[in-house]
Amino acid sequence: MANICPICQKDDLIQRIETLVSASQSSGTFSGPTVAATYSNGKLGSAGGYTTLSGSTTSNLAKLLEPPSLPPTPKGYGCWWILIASVIPLAGLPFSLPFLIPGVVLTKISSGFTDPTLNSQIFGLAIALIVIGACIGYWLAIRFFINNERKKKAKMQETYSIAKPKWEIAMQRWKRLYYCHRDGIVYDPETGETCDPASVNGFVYKQA
Repeated sequence: MANICPICQKDDLIQRIETLVSASQSSGTFSGPTVAATYSNGKLGSAGGYTTLSGSTTSNLAKLLEPPSLPPTPKGYGCWWILIASVIPLAGLPFSLPFLIPGVVLTKISSGFTDPTLNSQIFGLAIALIVIGACIGYWLAIRFFINNERKKKAKMQETYSIAKPKWEIAMQRWKRLYYCHRDGIVYDPETGETCDPASVNGFVYKQA
């Protein structure tokens, strides 16, 4: 079967969009001396230095014809764990209160006893309650964040497992598409279906 544009029925101005997109993207780096002129309060001055610039360009047509984006892979909190670690003690505070409050009360009570031994025993009990409360609160808060993270990743994994196969099918279709420069349309040479460049993403997913 001849590969021709289904609109104009010609093949002289057709191009595979994968090649078109690749050829329309360029990047480069410039390094060298630069000079700038300045003018202030009626005085003219100059400044110089060494500059390195880099960048890339893409044509507007290539942006429209870009392949479908890969679905985001499941991720955890990443660097957010640093912030979460500082919040965990606050999250666990409600669970610690049943131990912290009696502990604080006992520390105040212990200061009212003149017997050093009794004072030390009560104060030790108070510290033990505070430490136990802090550990329980911290442990429960960590479990909450870990369980929440596992549920989040499981949901993302489920979404990814559904989206990835569809993306792979869409990519296979995208790689066989052609663009006709005469008619400004995208077409699938296997099915003869066409679409405008702005609708490529929906076009490749239509049968995915």
